[in-house]
Amino acid sequence: IALYRGAVAQIHDNEIWNGRGAGIGITWDAHVLVVRNEIHGYWKGIGSFGNSRVGVYNNFVHDLDGWGIIATGTSDMICRNNTVIHCGNVGISGWSNEARIEIVNNIIAFNGTKEQWVAPRVGIWMNCSDGNYKIAYNAIHGNHDAAVAFGYKVFDDDTWSYEEEREFIGIDGNIGDDPMIDGDSYRIESISPCIDTGDPEILDPDNSRSDIGATGGPFALTQNSEDLQ
Repeated sequence: IALYRGAVAQIHDNEIWNGRGAGIGITWDAHVLVVRNEIHGYWKGIGSFGNSRVGVYNNFVHDLDGWGIIATGTSDMICRNNTVIHCGNVGISGWSNEARIEIVNNIIAFNGTKEQWVAPRVGIWMNCSDGNYKIAYNAIHGNHDAAVAFGYKVFDDDTWSYEEEREFIGIDGNIGDDPMIDGDSYRIESISPCIDTGDPEILDPDNSRSDIGATGGPFALTQNSEDLQ
C-alpha cells in the first residue's frame, strides 16, 4: 500500500504479506492512520517518508528481510503498541535527524535475523536529533547486536554499523524481559511481563493500564471492538 501527495487515509485490519518493497509506505504530505494490520514476508514493513504525518498503532510486523517500522525525511510518526519481531535488520528506527518519532508501548524483540543489509541488526536504531524522539515503556529483548543503537559509522574496510549502544532498559518504563510471545498467534501469553506494564497514561479497552505490544492500548482488538472513529 502506498500513500502519496495529499492522501488522507485509514489503513486498518489488513493482512499484507509476501511481496517486495515496503508493506505500507507513506510519503509527501500524506496524513495516515495505520492500525491493527499484520505485515510479514516483505522486504520492509511500515515507513513514513517526506513530510508525512503518521500514526502507527497495534500492528503485528514480523518476519521481514530489512526494517520493521521507520520514520525518515521530515516525517512525524507516533508508533505505539506494535509488536515488531523477527525482522532481518532493525525493528524500529528514527532514520534521519529531521524526522520525529515517538516509540511507546511496543514489543521489539528477536530482530536482526539476517545479515546486515539496510540497517544494523538491532532493536531500535536512532538517528533523530535530540528532542525529536521518545523511547518509553517498550519491551526490548533478544535483538541480535544491541537493544538501542545510535548513529552511523564507516570502518576502514568500508563496512558500516551503528556508532554506539545506549542503555534504555530500566529507564522510562522500558523493560528487557522476554515478552513471552505465542509462536502461532504472536500475542503475548497470560503470564507475560508486558501485561499492565505499558504507559500508565494509555489505557486498554477495559480501562486498565495498557499492555505493551499489539494487544494493548485503546485500539487493541477485542470481541466488542467497533469501527475506528
